[in-house]
Amino acid sequence: MRTSPENIAPLNPAEFMEAYQYAGFSSEREGFDELLPRERTLIKAGDGFTLGNTPFNRFGLALKRHFREHDDKLHSFLWRFFAFQKLFKHELMSRYIRGVVQIKRFTTLFHVVATHALTSDYEFEASSFFAEVQRVARLMESNEASTDA
Repeated sequence: MRTSPENIAPLNPAEFMEAYQYAGFSSEREGFDELLPRERTLIKAGDGFTLGNTPFNRFGLALKRHFREHDDKLHSFLWRFFAFQKLFKHELMSRYIRGVVQIKRFTTLFHVVATHALTSDYEFEASSFFAEVQRVARLMESNEASTDA
């Protein structure tokens, strides 16, 4: 049974970013040639389920390994990741993912992806999402300024 969007827990932003980086790195390296040999098109998992040897499947298996027995966190990550992907073509996203991107912008984006509420359609509502990105950016700048003083 699918978890309703209001019951999908937020993740710690640092944990979300760590999982994203781990899966991205691991799906390209770290033992996945044994798990999904490059010369094979398909692989049969332990329960007989067949997976195609695609970057997305390697990414998902790396996430499963990262979260281990924490299926609730894995599901939260995946729903949030899919919702985030749907915003990529939004006009406001270009300031965060195009051109010279500062790590602060990515950190801000991932903070909101990890914590923002999903709609009943398992998506992020664009205007509230980007308003939250702006709010978190101002908060981070304020905290940074106070620690520099």
